[in-house]
Amino acid sequence: MILKPLQTTLEDLAIQRPWLVWVEVVVITLVLPVVGWWRQPQDPFFLQAHFPWLVLAPLLLGLRYGFIQALGSVAVMSVLMSLALHWGYLGVASFPGSLTLGLLLVGMLAGEFCDMWHRRLHRLSEINSYQHTLVQKFTRSYHLLALSHGQLERRMLANTRSLRETMTYLRQRAQAVDTDASDDHELHHLMMEVLSSFGSVQVAALYRVDEYGILIPNIVARLGNPEPIRIGDPMVVQAMQEKRLICIRPHETVLAAPSSAKVEVGTTAGAPLHSKMLLAVLPLTDVWSRTWGVVTIQALPFEALNRDHLALLAVLGGQMGDLLALGAAGSMVQFHACLLRSQHDARCFNLPAMLIGIAVDQNLSPPSLFSEILDQHRGLDQQWLMHNAQGHRVLLTVLPLTDAEASRGFVQRLEVWCQTTYGKPLADCGVRVRQVALDGEGAAQDKLRTLQKACDIHAA
Repeated sequence: MILKPLQTTLEDLAIQRPWLVWVEVVVITLVLPVVGWWRQPQDPFFLQAHFPWLVLAPLLLGLRYGFIQALGSVAVMSVLMSLALHWGYLGVASFPGSLTLGLLLVGMLAGEFCDMWHRRLHRLSEINSYQHTLVQKFTRSYHLLALSHGQLERRMLANTRSLRETMTYLRQRAQAVDTDASDDHELHHLMMEVLSSFGSVQVAALYRVDEYGILIPNIVARLGNPEPIRIGDPMVVQAMQEKRLICIRPHETVLAAPSSAKVEVGTTAGAPLHSKMLLAVLPLTDVWSRTWGVVTIQALPFEALNRDHLALLAVLGGQMGDLLALGAAGSMVQFHACLLRSQHDARCFNLPAMLIGIAVDQNLSPPSLFSEILDQHRGLDQQWLMHNAQGHRVLLTVLPLTDAEASRGFVQRLEVWCQTTYGKPLADCGVRVRQVALDGEGAAQDKLRTLQKACDIHAA
């Protein structure tokens, strides 16, 4: 059995044609006089009956169609009674004016009730139509949100790398490159691969910048099929001058960054920048403010145009600039570069980092303890070996992307490892640990001097 849909609005109800309505008015009005003429020709309008049967016609028509149709029925009835009186078939000696007035009042009351009901039904129909429109908007928004959430979920499931894992992967792959990193195309393609997989960059091109800060207009690595750019493109010029990421998004549409994340993207102090092809320009600038390359981004997912993701790209750009600058530099240079970069990222992007010093007294420690402590460092950590005033070895370590709680966890793991391996705590093995937070306040060298003083290291 096929069920008909529920009638929810006045427009869904069947509407008769106007001429059929008036035909029905005439037919219902004539039914009683015709029946009366057939049953009792001497009183065809039932004027001498105990009940005024003529009231049925305007009452029914007023209830069904309204006051106008009831008035029409009363008018037709009045004309018929006038003609019957003129021809002598009415059954009374005079025209029944009081009855006609009563028919008019009954039709008026019934019609007013019908019109009031129709007005209420129209009002309910408008409310129902408005609610139906709201439900349709909500349904479309829900499906759009569900589709967008599904796409984001699939993208997140496809990209399971964290920032730490990405930076570790980038550094390990860079260390595997034998040639000079600044001239090696393998490293350039590796950087574009990281920007694609972790930075969601879809179409981009990497250009080299020489030691004089001049952009070389030859693409050394690319993603997708990027269009060539002009050297004087305003976004490229602005990015190279300010050595920071520039985004095409107007300043008025960018959400205000929280006070803890001081990210600057997208506009100059005056009017916003405009470019026909570029969405963002990412300079690969090291901690010593030299720009080694420029990545021109021409396609990004819509949801990637937000401050958090742009800050992530800026962090990756700084790390890539450091890799291009360091090349095969020694551990001391890498340590200081990591120290400067961690302090810079803490100040500009609110990324936590810690600086710890582990002093080991050779007279109290087991012979293999120090070498085993060296092996406990993580992939991103940078170490620097020094000696304090007592001649004890001190291992200075920068822990990028590590807050104070994670640093305490690192020291606790060392404590558990020492207790498990040597059967006594770190203090009994002659190990002292000092920590300084790289919170972006002050200079990185001041943080280093503070730790050196705590470890009794006399700076040169």
